[in-house]
Amino acid sequence: MDFNFDSTEEYVLEDERALLRPLKEDDYGNLLAFAMNEPNLWKYSLLTAASEDDLKSYLELNSDPSDTQQAVVADAAADDQSLEDALQQDVNKIK
Repeated sequence: MDFNFDSTEEYVLEDERALLRPLKEDDYGNLLAFAMNEPNLWKYSLLTAASEDDLKSYLELNSDPSDTQQAVVADAAADDQSLEDALQQDVNKIK
């Protein structure tokens, strides 16, 4: 089986319930509450995003599709509040 992965391609995996895609600078609003209130999320990250400025830098750094990218998982059927609630539940499970 021959598999060629192009790291410059923006791969998106999506169904009616979930969306997995590369991070974008537009994700700032959805991630800010976690950056400010959940500093332990960045415990094992090489680059912290535990403040407003750090989150901006983190998203800018990861918005270049030629870089190895971080990904964000979202519920494609949900509004922003539902997404935030779901992410908070996942964070609570980790604690």
